[in-house]
Formats: sequence, structure tokens, C-alpha cells
Amino acid sequence: MVIQSSGAISFDEIQTEFGGIYPISLNEYYQDANQAYTSGVTGIPNIGSAFSISEFYGKAKSSSNFSIATIANIVLWHNGYNIDGSNNSTLSSGTAISSWYNSGTDTSLTTTQVTTTARPTYTQNGAEFSGTGKMLTCNINLNLSAYTTMNIFIVWKKTLSSNILKWLWSQDNGGYDRTLIINKDTQLYIGRGDGGAIFYNYAFPLNTISIVNCEYNNIGATGYFLINNSLITTFSCLKLGGTATTKFCSNGGNTSIDGVIHEILIISRILTTTERTNIYNALLEKYP
Repeated sequence: MVIQSSGAISFDEIQTEFGGIYPISLNEYYQDANQAYTSGVTGIPNIGSAFSISEFYGKAKSSSNFSIATIANIVLWHNGYNIDGSNNSTLSSGTAISSWYNSGTDTSLTTTQVTTTARPTYTQNGAEFSGTGKMLTCNINLNLSAYTTMNIFIVWKKTLSSNILKWLWSQDNGGYDRTLIINKDTQLYIGRGDGGAIFYNYAFPLNTISIVNCEYNNIGATGYFLINNSLITTFSCLKLGGTATTKFCSNGGNTSIDGVIHEILIISRILTTTERTNIYNALLEKYP
């Protein structure tokens, strides 16, 4: 339904149209709020702007509106709008990020950087990795024994070209395991799980949002690698040995990706085509 264009509006009417839980708070309905109830709804203000209930006159839930929070089995969720766990209220441009709040279901998973000089810095709803050795380390183990099936999504923007190897994510046990390596901005190394990799010629565009998704499956099953919801290549999923933590934006050496990470999602299962498309559209609305 469309909310009326005049007269009194109740919070119950807003909740019925856009979703939400009790107790109802107007702050949940900012267009860029963590809950994403009004994401994509024209005329609803963003966090930090004045907001009154009259903003809902004539508004209706976007037909493409979808809340990532409704997806089951999100074990790790680094939301660019909630890096500090307080909707980025404690961060300002250039603030060093020592940890990224996990909005996912497995609260034992933490992503941190204890070395001051290796910390990325806050930029608008994202973490900027530039210079030497900037990275975050997570205690999630992407090993087959821990996550037989899984999907990883990373929303990022390349800000500088490079002629060396860059790691977007790395879970490396002596080979190119469940890893994505960017080779000199011209080729991708997609780790299939056994120390080997699929090679694909691709150059991420400068200063443009890219949404990367890799789905890993059981041994011998087909894995899928997508960019911006378009299938880039498939690969045969093979066994990954050993254990390791996961590094985002570096392999632990002196290279950083020279870009901004806005969102990281790890979902511990296979997705349907509809779920994948819904997640992609929701991320694209957040980071157009």
C-alpha cells in the first residue's frame, strides 16, 4: 500500500508497510540505516539529517527493497554502515580502524588489526586500504572442514592501478586456496581449494563499485565466481588442507589493494539464484 499523503500517520502503519520490530524507532527507517527497511525509497533521508514522520507521506516500500538481514546463515557480515557497531557514529574521515563489527550470527568471529601502522582508515561507509601493508585479519577459517559450502561477497572500489599482486581475500595454506588474487590489474587468480587456481583475464575499473561473489561447494562440485551478478567462470571445488585465519586486502606482506572495502558477507551455504540476485540488488542500492 501507499501511505496517505496527509493527516496523521502512526508508527504501526509505517511498520506494516516497511517492516520492523517492536519497540519501533524512527532511527531504524533512515534510508541508509543498518536495518535497510527503506533502502531505495526516494525522499527518505539518510542518517544525520532531520527526520520527521511526515517524510513518509505518499511513500511505499520499494519493489526492489530487500533486507540482507533476512538471509539465513550469514556467519560474518561487515556492514559499511555499521563498522563500529554504532552506525559509524564514533568514526570520522581518516579514523584508523582497529576492528570491524560483525553483524552476522557467529559472534565468535572477529576481524581486527592490532598493528597501528597496518590499520585501514575510515572513509564514507567503508574502510580504505592504501599504502603499505594495510589489512584486516579475521579468525574465520574458510577451510573445507569448517565451511563445506559457502558464499563470500565483497563490495569494493579500486582507487589506484597497480602492477603487482594484490589479495582481495586470502586464506592461504601454502598455495592459492580459498583466495582471490588480483594480478597486476589484468588477471584474477581464483583459488579453488587445493593449492591450485583458475586464471581469468579481468581488470577492475577505477573508482567504480564492484560486487564480487564466489560460491564454494563440496569436493568435486561446481563453484561459481561472479562480478556484479554476472557469471565470470565456474571451477571444480577441491579439498583444502590445513587451517588458517583469513586476511582481507593483503596476503600479510607489504601490499594493500589500494581501494575501499564497503561490505563483506560470508554465508555458510549455497544460495538460490533469487537469493543471490536479491543480495546483489540490495548491495547495489546501498553502494550505487
